[in-house]
Amino acid sequence: MHRQWLNHICVFLVLSLFSCTESAEVDVFLDVEDAKWSYSDFKVIEWDCKDTVARYDLLLNIRHQGSYEWQNIYLKVRVIDPAGKERVFLRSVMLSDKDGYWLGKGLGDWKVAAPVLIPQLRSPMLGLHRIQLEQHMRVNPLEGVGQVGVKILKRPGKQSN
Repeated sequence: MHRQWLNHICVFLVLSLFSCTESAEVDVFLDVEDAKWSYSDFKVIEWDCKDTVARYDLLLNIRHQGSYEWQNIYLKVRVIDPAGKERVFLRSVMLSDKDGYWLGKGLGDWKVAAPVLIPQLRSPMLGLHRIQLEQHMRVNPLEGVGQVGVKILKRPGKQSN
């Protein structure tokens, strides 16, 4: 009887943990050929916005080599709504701290990070949006980036359905 009670508690705890985790609206990594990201290699991700009241955090998914020679990465991010209206954001995203330690996690030579790229993004329009990532560093091609993409999280709080 005691063991059965313990099993029920364990199942409840596991289910509670899963219910508290945020699920991403989008969570995509796109390959960069030969880990050399060129200016002309735009990465495009589609996102179906289903709530115009909600705010979303757009995070950068990046997998880079431990030998990546820069502390950050500059990006141009285009968010294009279903009507074709484009919003452009220029961002510098830190990949290491001031002492040179990578902020991402990973074993071996590859590190994975998901820093916030655009906080509290809103869309006034429902439907399919395109998010275009462009590397905007001073070097072309940018070596050491194996994959990039985005993760979109709906912010907690008062939302419409």
